[in-house]
Amino acid sequence: MRDASRATTGRSPGSPGAFLAARARNAHDSLIGRSKARAGIRSGVTTRQAAPPEAPRGILRAVGVIDLNGIRLRNRLVTSASLLGYGASKRKLILYGLSPIAQWVPLERFGAVTTRTMTLQPREGHFTLREDWSLTELPEMLRLYGRALRKVDAGWINAFGWSNIGIERYFDEYFGRTAGLNRIVSVGGFSADEIEQLVETVNERVKPGDIAAVELNASCHNVNFPFGEILEESLGRAVPKSRHPVILKVSPDEDYAWQARLAERAGCAGITAINTVKGLRLDPDTGEPWLKNRYGAISGRAISHGFPFRSHLSVTSTCHPSRMDWSKMPNS
Repeated sequence: MRDASRATTGRSPGSPGAFLAARARNAHDSLIGRSKARAGIRSGVTTRQAAPPEAPRGILRAVGVIDLNGIRLRNRLVTSASLLGYGASKRKLILYGLSPIAQWVPLERFGAVTTRTMTLQPREGHFTLREDWSLTELPEMLRLYGRALRKVDAGWINAFGWSNIGIERYFDEYFGRTAGLNRIVSVGGFSADEIEQLVETVNERVKPGDIAAVELNASCHNVNFPFGEILEESLGRAVPKSRHPVILKVSPDEDYAWQARLAERAGCAGITAINTVKGLRLDPDTGEPWLKNRYGAISGRAISHGFPFRSHLSVTSTCHPSRMDWSKMPNS
């Protein structure tokens, strides 16, 4: 999730050590705060209560189901992608990797849980896929964290760059373990062929109704790719083939109204508005960028008001409000 941590530690506020200490202590507050932000405002969509789906033994049953243009949520609180990783930690009692706090958050109680953005092949991005660190190697792990994620005023700046284990490994290693969650599977690719293959993979591995939606991330700043060049073809090929509702995640730094019109034309069920805002933070002593990617993506309270409301108004004014769910803001 993406929110400013209120924890204080004995470490430098922007250091990776301070981040890790604050992350576990404030996981619950951060999760609630950013989920509320992402729930956002919904315009022109009829919300109807339906009988809750069957939940596994030991999992809290939802009181009702909210149907937003075919996207079924247990309630209006939806987690944003990234920090909760794949919805489960690799092992218990670890505070690193790509799902560091998932084991301590009651994810089954949320309306939906969005996975990390996953690609066809495993991708380190600007971080690492390693999850077997020894105690003597923790300084190196913290150094990697410090080059991919830092605390800033009223939020965070990150540049993980779609670091993920790949879509097939996600289904093999995590999908069965997270059956009690209402999942939104986030995917991303660098060509229309890749995006079409990702949707086909989800079709093959997931029965209709077993996930809330597929989210197409076409707006990540940290992979340094011109998504606008492939967006129209990608949507036109992938969305009609999907057996699940498709959500398009748009960027505040691009023409998101144009992106939304393409999504509507292709038949997307909803829009994630917005992704993070591109930013830069420099080391005050050296003048060098904090992050490995130089630029990063700012999230949290620093962008949770003006940016998403502006984009929401722009999108809803240019598209037919009854055809899509203009719902989630802001995200990263």
